[in-house]
Amino acid sequence: MLLFARTTHTSAMALRLRIPGPVPRRPATRPPLERCNWIVDRLGVGRTLTVGDVARQFEVSPRTAYRDIEFLRDRCQAPLAFAKLALIAP
Repeated sequence: MLLFARTTHTSAMALRLRIPGPVPRRPATRPPLERCNWIVDRLGVGRTLTVGDVARQFEVSPRTAYRDIEFLRDRCQAPLAFAKLALIAP
């Protein structure tokens, strides 16, 4: 975001460009690492888990929950499998 501020010179008004410093951002949802840890913890105690469970728990879309699960399975090589309606740890 650019802001303009007026400064006075000796004889005329001029516009000087002022760029504000970085604005700290707060994530709209909990960080992905927290979601992934929650998924692993729930599956670690032997519970089945649905994408809807993850989406409701963290107030994210079902697609975001799928992405988190795919990340755990593909990048972290977690032994996860999809049943018809639930996620299980074999």
